[in-house]
Amino acid sequence: GNLTVRRARDGEKVLALDGREYTLTPEMCVIADEDGVESIAGIMGGEHSGCDENTTDVLIESALWDPITTARTGRTLGIITDARYRFERGVDPEFMVPGVELA
Repeated sequence: GNLTVRRARDGEKVLALDGREYTLTPEMCVIADEDGVESIAGIMGGEHSGCDENTTDVLIESALWDPITTARTGRTLGIITDARYRFERGVDPEFMVPGVELA
């Protein structure tokens, strides 16, 4: 479906790529479609965003996430990932377009 960036709904859940289910709050930012949350913005993708040997189509994301929101969400959910580490320290926006062009 069509992906949007939005605040999570209170109590909304996502099964993440680490196999754990997380309960979200409105302070958290997510990427979602009409079926629900696809990923926790800047931290971890949802199970539905994963790839396997049958995957034929991929979406490449180039994003800039708010460092404070990313850090708070990661702490609240107890998730430590390379993505969280990078985004909570800030990403140079000048790398956004060249990154997409390289992909």
